[in-house]
Amino acid sequence: MNLLLFGVAIFLVTQRRVIEIDSRSRQITLLRRSFYRTTKLRATQEEISKIKLSIDQVYSGFAVGGSTAAEKFPIPALRIVLMNEESVLLDRGGFRKLAELGKLVSERMAKPFEIDPQLQARSGLGPVIENESR
Repeated sequence: MNLLLFGVAIFLVTQRRVIEIDSRSRQITLLRRSFYRTTKLRATQEEISKIKLSIDQVYSGFAVGGSTAAEKFPIPALRIVLMNEESVLLDRGGFRKLAELGKLVSERMAKPFEIDPQLQARSGLGPVIENESR
């Protein structure tokens, strides 16, 4: 049991995610690295249509006594939307943290930042935030 927990701890410690924005080459690089695998995605500014903060429906884990089995929960998610309408997940988490990250990525990539009106209403904040393309 201790060996299993040690293995899980090593796996979690080796997890690393990097978002690199290069303004000169006008591209963004997403890197996800773990103990056994590295995944890399590069997209140029021309391939990106917008940065979007919306809601993802995430399934709950296993249930204790069947209380939350197979339920879905709305969670804010920040995505890069490509020109072909596919999206790439940057992060999930709190609204304020993701809004700040979205503004930063939007400014650096000179792309519009869009917040889903449904998420905007849930957050209790003002109007939808947008940056115009430069």
